[in-house]
Amino acid sequence: MNEADAEEDVKMAHGIVDAFDRGLVEPVRTQITEAMKIYERDILKEETWRA
Repeated sequence: MNEADAEEDVKMAHGIVDAFDRGLVEPVRTQITEAMKIYERDILKEETWRA
């Protein structure tokens, strides 16, 4: 891996971490949770969510 590729990978990793950080605050957290429940119900046809 060359330096330019490594720098791009680090930038991508920072973006992923930032996205996770944004997902920890309301109302984003609730929106993500609801979307996961709908995905389980409608796509997987299996509800596994336990609150």
